[in-house]
Amino acid sequence: MPATTAEVMARAGDGLAVEVLVRFGEVSLCMAGTSMVPSVWPGDVVTIRRCAIHDIEAGQIVLATRGGRLFVHRVVTLQPPHLLLQGDALAFRDPPVSTDQFLGRVESIVRDGRRIDPPALNLARRIVSAVVRRSTGASRLLLAGDRLRRRLVLT
Repeated sequence: MPATTAEVMARAGDGLAVEVLVRFGEVSLCMAGTSMVPSVWPGDVVTIRRCAIHDIEAGQIVLATRGGRLFVHRVVTLQPPHLLLQGDALAFRDPPVSTDQFLGRVESIVRDGRRIDPPALNLARRIVSAVVRRSTGASRLLLAGDRLRRRLVLT
C-alpha cells in the first residue's frame, strides 16, 4: 500500500534531521508524541547533540531510530554495545538499540520559551509516569491540562 502524504513528509523530515545531526553535530526537534510524558511534552523542542554510545549513562534521554522513524526515550540499562530504552509513559521497554540506531543525547528542552535541562526520573516523575502508563483517562486529562496551560502561557 502506498504511503500517505503525511507519512512521506514525516520520513523526509526524519531523514533531514538525521543529516543535520550527522553533519553539524546538533539538531533541534519539536516533539509530537506522548511516550515521554511527564519529562518531555508534545510541543517541547529538544536539542540533540551527537555523541558516542559509550558516552551515554543510564537515566539520560536519547534520540534513536528504528524502522525509518525517530524516537526520544530514556536509557534504562546499558548492555554494551546496546542500550535498553523506554518511554517514561510506556509500560514496556524498547528492543535493544544498537550503535547504528543510536543518534545522540538530549542536551536541552525548550518549553514555553524557557530552556530546561533534561529532567531526571525522580520520585514525582516516576509516580506520574506510572499513573499515565496504567490509565488512558489520566493520560488524556494530563495532556488536556498541558494544552490548556500552554494556551494560558501564550496569552
